[in-house]
Amino acid sequence: MGFEYELSAEHIKLKEVIRDFGSKVVLPLAAKYDKSEETPWDILKEAAKQGIYHPNFFSTLMADPTGVSALVVAEELASFDAGVALSILYPALPLTAVALTATDEEKSVIIPGILGDKDFPKVISFAASEKGAGSDVSRYETTAVKSGDGWVINGSKRWAGNAVDASVFFVVAQVDKELGSKGQALFMIPRESQGVLVGEQFTKLGLRCMTHADITFNNVTLPAEGLVGGLDKLERRLVNARNSVGSALALQTCEATRPLVAAMAVGVARGAHEVALRYAKEREVFGKSIGEHQQIAAILADQRTKIDAARLMAYRAADMQAKGLPMLAKEGSMAKLFAAEVVRDVTSSAISIAGGIGFTGMLSLERAYRDAPIFGIFEGTDQIQRLLIASALLKRRIR
Repeated sequence: MGFEYELSAEHIKLKEVIRDFGSKVVLPLAAKYDKSEETPWDILKEAAKQGIYHPNFFSTLMADPTGVSALVVAEELASFDAGVALSILYPALPLTAVALTATDEEKSVIIPGILGDKDFPKVISFAASEKGAGSDVSRYETTAVKSGDGWVINGSKRWAGNAVDASVFFVVAQVDKELGSKGQALFMIPRESQGVLVGEQFTKLGLRCMTHADITFNNVTLPAEGLVGGLDKLERRLVNARNSVGSALALQTCEATRPLVAAMAVGVARGAHEVALRYAKEREVFGKSIGEHQQIAAILADQRTKIDAARLMAYRAADMQAKGLPMLAKEGSMAKLFAAEVVRDVTSSAISIAGGIGFTGMLSLERAYRDAPIFGIFEGTDQIQRLLIASALLKRRIR
């Protein structure tokens, strides 16, 4: 059975639920949290009450045999605001890392209450990237050293989402430096652990309600249970790594979530396009709407064409992932790369259509324009995606 692009009745219903949530909850509060640069607790609480911000919701999305449900949710949320969408969907990243690493018993203990409840939601963090490493996961320097039955963690992390308010950090650390990226493991570190220091919050261009700060782990002592997956599983993985089998945990996690990131980029682009389209229909110059002028009409046509193409690439990657098909040409990277280019282009051209008003906060376009660049940066830059795609095509590692 080949790739199918039509949404099922279940997908359409899901889209309508998320669109209703976005219009009633996200849209009225998005600008407020963009300005305050705070975790959008009011939105998360309402999302939790509606069952959207809950582990069961994420597991349902990931269990979809078509792979499309998660992308539908990501696009709809991001069409209202990328920062809020990321705040709601961000648990998919650490939960994916847990799903790839933990035993079934650990999953049953860790996952159920990890996001709090409908009255008191919690945020969690995936801490992988570092100041001196970025996309080069082999250069991570945070270490985990065996100490008795437990572990001692030392190092620092940057770009861990929810850093300021996270109750738990899922930290990628080196247990065997000689193996590079394949010698890493995942550790679960409660925020209150002695030796955990969260630095000053970063002020960012976009995604401003998702908090980031440097995190330092100074001789943080963890019990044996702090190692996600357990010692036996880790030792087997290290043996495989020494025999050149397997791949890095951080890379596995990013590969699994790239179609989701692409869908978010599509959502931001679509939201900007819809604002520009409405404005083009309403604004009149020289006796007709600006949308009836050929130059503006051509921009709108190009926007829609690129958005639909990017969505189809994301759906294809998700479909292949769900079916367990090998992405021999790095289709996930292709989807993310193209969607990142589309969202930058569409948000910029949408502002040009709206003119001076688009340059102000009177429309959501300036916020979308500020959010757009991140899609070519996080979870692998555009340059990294091109290297991955070229390496797959040439069947050799390109640096």
